[in-house]
Amino acid sequence: MIDHDPIQDLWQRRELGVGETLQYDIGPLRMWIRFAEHDWYIADQFRNDGRTIYAFERLTSEQNRMPEVEWRRWTSSRASLHVRLSPLLPDRPLVVKPEAEIRIPAGNRALFFVSIPIWVRVSVGYPEEIALAEIPTSILSNSWFGTVTQGELCYSLRTRATREIDMSETMLHRVTCPVHIYNNSATELDFIRLAVHGEFLRLYEGTNRLYTNHVKVTFRGEEHLSQIELSKAAPDIEPGCRLIQHSRVPADQSFMQRTFQVLRSLTGV
Repeated sequence: MIDHDPIQDLWQRRELGVGETLQYDIGPLRMWIRFAEHDWYIADQFRNDGRTIYAFERLTSEQNRMPEVEWRRWTSSRASLHVRLSPLLPDRPLVVKPEAEIRIPAGNRALFFVSIPIWVRVSVGYPEEIALAEIPTSILSNSWFGTVTQGELCYSLRTRATREIDMSETMLHRVTCPVHIYNNSATELDFIRLAVHGEFLRLYEGTNRLYTNHVKVTFRGEEHLSQIELSKAAPDIEPGCRLIQHSRVPADQSFMQRTFQVLRSLTGV
């Protein structure tokens, strides 16, 4: 039986029956989870047909519809056969670009929406959980942001920062990050690319989409440090957004100081 889950059910805890395999479709990613002979097994595969599917199915041993996939194995002393998936932001900053090169006049500001593919954490057991794996819903290439001496390893996003959101579209395998850019310098800002620190952002659930908290970047000139602020409130893009995941890393003052040393401008190199 296939369940096409609404967003509020996609991340719910499920109990695994004897001889069952749980199959999840999360955007382009398909995952299988099973338990056998005291061990957990997880496999994943990306579809290449261009379809975006959100669904869940319980496969019995008699169905035998499994493709040839590589299974990864985890030992576990826990007898509780409960499985829960949870969305996460990537564990590294992401380099993103606007749809086209944008110039922001001195004293002006702009709002961009960055679409970020999520990672899926697989946890087992109840009431105490054990995190087994984190699986990306999209494979991202590596990128370097900053100068040779002051920079950091990032992921490169294939999607680009946009100025609007299509609210009619269901999007569960990507998270929308609102980025406000303020040009407080005396010159025009030539916005080419930006590093978004997803590991410091919280994750919120809307009606049929995922969001992060707001990011505010204040540019004060090439010779000055850019100021970065992360909102502590839920995004106001749609009402009733609910916090479902805290940030991977707390955005404390030490993080802000390190970020200032790297992001002297938004243009990178």
